[in-house]
Amino acid sequence: MVISANPLKLDVRSHSKCLLICSIATIATFQYGLDYALVGGFLSMPGFLEVYGYYDEKRGKWNIEPTVQQLISSLMTVGTFVSSMLVGPFSQKFGRRAGLWTASLVNFIATGIMMGTTSVNVLYFARFLLGMSVGWFLNFSQIYVHEVAPAHLRGIAFAVYQTQLSIGSVVGASVDYATHTFESKQAYQIPLAMFYIAPTVQLVLLFWLPETPRWLMVQKREKDAESSMRRLRNTTIEESEFQAEFLEIRDSTRSQMEGSKVVFMDIWKGSNRRRTFLSIAVICFHAGTGSSWIVYYTTYYLEKANVSDPFAYSILTTCCGIIGVLFSFFYVRHIDRRAIMLWGCLGCGLFQLIPAVVWTVSPNSQAAAKAVVASVALFKFVYTTMGPYAWLIGGEYPNNQHRGYVFGIASALNFALTWVGTFTAPYFINPAALDWNAQYGYIWFASNIIMVVFTYFLLPETRDRTLEEIHEMFEGKLPARKFKGHVCMVSSHVGRNVIFGRDSRVLTFGSGSGQLPKWLSGKSLASTFALRVRPQNDPCPLVGIARGCGAFSVSFQIVQNTSKIMTVAIREVSREEDFDNIVPMDWDAWQFPYNPQLKHFRPYFATRQEAIEWKIKQSKNSWNSRSPKKTWLMAVDTDTEEIIGSAVWEVNDKPDPYGEQTVATWHPEGSVEKEFAERFINGLWGFIGKRVKRPHMDLLSLVVNQSHRGRGTGKLLVRWGTDKADELGIETVISSLISARGMYERCGLGAIEIIPPDVVVPEPSQRWKELQDDDLSGWLMWRPIGHDYIEGADKAPWLE
Repeated sequence: MVISANPLKLDVRSHSKCLLICSIATIATFQYGLDYALVGGFLSMPGFLEVYGYYDEKRGKWNIEPTVQQLISSLMTVGTFVSSMLVGPFSQKFGRRAGLWTASLVNFIATGIMMGTTSVNVLYFARFLLGMSVGWFLNFSQIYVHEVAPAHLRGIAFAVYQTQLSIGSVVGASVDYATHTFESKQAYQIPLAMFYIAPTVQLVLLFWLPETPRWLMVQKREKDAESSMRRLRNTTIEESEFQAEFLEIRDSTRSQMEGSKVVFMDIWKGSNRRRTFLSIAVICFHAGTGSSWIVYYTTYYLEKANVSDPFAYSILTTCCGIIGVLFSFFYVRHIDRRAIMLWGCLGCGLFQLIPAVVWTVSPNSQAAAKAVVASVALFKFVYTTMGPYAWLIGGEYPNNQHRGYVFGIASALNFALTWVGTFTAPYFINPAALDWNAQYGYIWFASNIIMVVFTYFLLPETRDRTLEEIHEMFEGKLPARKFKGHVCMVSSHVGRNVIFGRDSRVLTFGSGSGQLPKWLSGKSLASTFALRVRPQNDPCPLVGIARGCGAFSVSFQIVQNTSKIMTVAIREVSREEDFDNIVPMDWDAWQFPYNPQLKHFRPYFATRQEAIEWKIKQSKNSWNSRSPKKTWLMAVDTDTEEIIGSAVWEVNDKPDPYGEQTVATWHPEGSVEKEFAERFINGLWGFIGKRVKRPHMDLLSLVVNQSHRGRGTGKLLVRWGTDKADELGIETVISSLISARGMYERCGLGAIEIIPPDVVVPEPSQRWKELQDDDLSGWLMWRPIGHDYIEGADKAPWLE
């Protein structure tokens, strides 16, 4: 069972435009596969060896010095390492498209040098430069796909990416085969000219591709982000679905941006540390499979294993790689990421082990040669069914702000390990060195088994999850094996509330407002929802509505507000330990939907845990020194004793209710954040203070657990305060967020005036402008003494 908050229609056709854009963004990954095949073939090509190698009198064949072989092969990987380390800072400032454009220009320079030189030292430099471009092609194209593809199609988009890479390998091997008998420099110059094709095509088409909305959101260019998303999505998409996805990305990114701005340091802190290490580990699975030596040295390996016509068999084995990735199209949407990685690593290990054993038993035999060919073909098949999804998972784990840095570092370390593989492999397989040949596979078998164990115990499941859901689960510190069934509530900002009944297989919709998607039209339901539940091989029959969804059939039994009668009790907080449960709920509630005002009332923290620890301490101190006029409330589910909501009410009967100036001691002295917070907060209290002069009930805080919204808990907490106001014979005044106006109106308050933020200053700094970009306006809500507000009949006293 897959649970996801993806609000989009879960098919392929509705997102054909985005898949086409992803295909364009990944065109130049063709280069990586092309390079592996071309240069691997050069090492067995007389026309190339006559320039850069030597004639082996003993064997009667052209050969190449192991050191030269190592540097030609591995310097490209060194270049990818260096460029990958630069991905984070470059992408943070210039974006994803600029990285792809830059990679194309560097590629043109490197290719020209390789085609024109006959100096091995100049060739080394060109190989390094080409690696720089390839590293950026790979990193920026994948980050782009991560950030634009719908959650349920990220796997398909990465299969397209791997297909283009594998096609590059086949084209490279085929061109090598066509020119390998040439006895001039054209034998390798013609294949090298292929490096111009894909980048040129992509360079032109990139002018029609938008920047990713998540990068634009991190840059606080929200209007541009919305425009980008509209260009990415089909015009036939329902507006409600579009807005749900956009708001989820916006609110989650805003919450992710809170805290330190030193991004490189933040990726090693708190829950981010786990995400960074997992991303690095899973991306390094590529190097851990031993793919570097099998893919890069295919032709050379087959030749040294005494395989007849190694160039032809190289093409054959590379075609098996394409078949593998095409095969993955059929299962990537149906099989969990963890299963793909686990079985993929196990398969890669077995096809490293088999030829090693056969070669040990019968070296240099016909049987050993056949085992080598078969194992290389099967290895490439298995590797390409798993490989693209290691990149996919590695980019899903980091949050939107950190993705460029984490993915770049992880890719760099993978390329570093790949370099070790390509650099050391000649020592093991070259007859002039150790001459292990296929027995080199023993080392990589052990490596693959280690990755199988790592996957089983440590790798979280992310299939069909939005990037915002994945962020929420990491912030919640879920164990790896609990990710799959966890229900996220990141979409609650659009009034959605869905509970999945584990035993009864019932989706229960909480009460709320909004329009249902068209496929639920005609049903007497009053709520929208964000979760999609996809049964797979489930023997339990589901009744109700069915909708075709690609290869799936989605069925729900729908019950409105009847799953369970939950009894909620409103109690006063009676012990400070209650804040250990109240505060985490409070923090999460303000993140989804994101409250832009919150950061001005609290310090910035890099992680959720730090923020919660600070707030728990502050809340306990405040409660222990509380005034008798202030009441802390909590809403409790009496069946489970779970705290599902909280509020703080105060009887404000001061002569000057809002006259005291706030000093934002929680922000660093002299900081822009401190100055801005004080101006905003004192402007807010000043606006209310000019109007509200009489004693009143003042709501200082109100939160409801995300999974319990829409069930009336908030209304109970508000009604406690209005009832107390009636009992005391005073009015009720609330400073409300724009988004909360409707709930307070349903509790008997009137929306009297919009509260404009007083944050305009002459010649603001860049940081001030960033803070000012948030919508900090609110509503001044009021309720008269003894009854609910009646529009047209009641008038706030300051308006009389």
